[in-house]
Amino acid sequence: MVIPSKKFVVGVEKEIVLQGYKNKMEAMPCRYFDGSIGSCPFGKSCFYAHLNWDGENLKPNDKRRPPRRKVNGPSPSDDLMEIFQVLMADQAILEEQVLSEEW
Repeated sequence: MVIPSKKFVVGVEKEIVLQGYKNKMEAMPCRYFDGSIGSCPFGKSCFYAHLNWDGENLKPNDKRRPPRRKVNGPSPSDDLMEIFQVLMADQAILEEQVLSEEW
């Protein structure tokens, strides 16, 4: 595990720094946890606090949030391609009209 530290430490000293870092993170609220079990993508492995409204620690009962599924609908680039094709078809029609008329 890599943790931020002002000095390089190894062995027992590293374990002390690591435990201090984990204790500090456990006091901070998790940005993903919304008070319901399974709302954090890291579940029990999250370094941050999972507390309910009255301060009870819910992390021992927590579980990972299932990964979000991607929707297989059209993407914005598909929409842009369709618009481009319509514009090109309109341009071709206009060019034919201009070429067929005598100026």
